Amino acid sequence: MAATKTYFRSSEKTQSVLPPRSKKPQAPSPEPHWLTPSPIAQEQQKEADVTTADAPSQILADMFTFDIGQFLDDEDKEPISTAKPSILEELKNRLSDIINRLEASIETLVENCGPIRSRIQEIQDQLLEELMEILTPTMFLEQYHFKLHKAKERITERQEREGLKLAVSASKAQVNADKSKLDELVAEPIALKKKLEELHRFEADLLLRLEATREEIKEVEVKIAVAPKTIEDQTSKLKASAKHLATLSKALKPIPGSTADDAQAIEDIDQIRHKAIAAIQSFIN
Repeated sequence: MAATKTYFRSSEKTQSVLPPRSKKPQAPSPEPHWLTPSPIAQEQQKEADVTTADAPSQILADMFTFDIGQFLDDEDKEPISTAKPSILEELKNRLSDIINRLEASIETLVENCGPIRSRIQEIQDQLLEELMEILTPTMFLEQYHFKLHKAKERITERQEREGLKLAVSASKAQVNADKSKLDELVAEPIALKKKLEELHRFEADLLLRLEATREEIKEVEVKIAVAPKTIEDQTSKLKASAKHLATLSKALKPIPGSTADDAQAIEDIDQIRHKAIAAIQSFIN
């Protein structure tokens, strides 16, 4: 049975879309009531108990060449070590084997649950009807193969759909980003045209300023070129002015008195005239 169990477990799939069973340590629970042997199993158990009780101790039997059991009281007799396990223990072992097989992946069970079915059939007469009602559906799990396949398929499709929804969301964001960039590119020529017009006006202003600067440069260059001749002419003019000044200075003679004194003298003389006129007018009148 152990070899069969090892072979059966090696065929289990390592992954499943269904959540794995979590195996937590549990405290010993009372024995399920459906493990109570059926009437047939109870009768078989009684027969096995009687056979075991009547058997002499194997240890004592090995010590003598005769049957020591006939000289022992019932309380001194021990079950022989090679006695078969009780009917209940064997039933429990078979049920444990069925549990181990049922713990295989559900994908494996819906493919083939024949071993479980055959083992349940072997002990079905020893089980209560209530337990058989629970175990019977597990004997025909193959009928759920299509249903399980479709359920797993739908789960996979939902997972793929979630991934597709994320891709759609990312694609939508990319489309919005591309549209915003396109709007910027469409609006950009208008702004660039306005900028170009400003640059042309600035260029024209610079050209005017450049032309004026060039004219000013020419004027400065001409002034620099004629500067020696201009300086020479101005020097000659200065010399002539200085000579004329010297001539005028020589002709300038000193005059005695002051303008105020001379004005007073003229006033005194004029008063003589006015007095004469006044005297004549007074005589005539």
